[in-house]
Amino acid sequence: MNKVSIYTTTLVARFWLKIGNKTEVDINLHDLPTLHLAKGNEVFTEAGPGYLFTIAMLVKGEKGKYDFAMTFIVVDLAKKEPKIEDNFIVFPTAILDDDYHEECVTIEGNLAFRHSKPLQILHAKFASIWLQMLLTLGYLKN
Repeated sequence: MNKVSIYTTTLVARFWLKIGNKTEVDINLHDLPTLHLAKGNEVFTEAGPGYLFTIAMLVKGEKGKYDFAMTFIVVDLAKKEPKIEDNFIVFPTAILDDDYHEECVTIEGNLAFRHSKPLQILHAKFASIWLQMLLTLGYLKN
């Protein structure tokens, strides 16, 4: 499977660390939509065990309905390296929108066993742009 870039790994890892031991966390900023973070099921990959991790922009005023979301597999290497990106491996798995759902990794049971390389590369590039926007908007402050 194709990993995201080092920069994108850093951003996903920072969101991942915000969730801690919880399974879901909402980040609310002023007049911006709520950003919902959700840790899902354990998934086994070629890089080791990881978890599904969804970052979703919720529709303002409609609980549980997302405007846009991306799902990743996050493999926490359980290291304590000084650079955050050295502690995680991140694979993009899906892009979800109101009426659009595109998976680039096939998961059956708890095994990620097939992927579309072109789609995964595209999802990784898109993730970089979208996560940079979330950073700029302030969702990663504190």
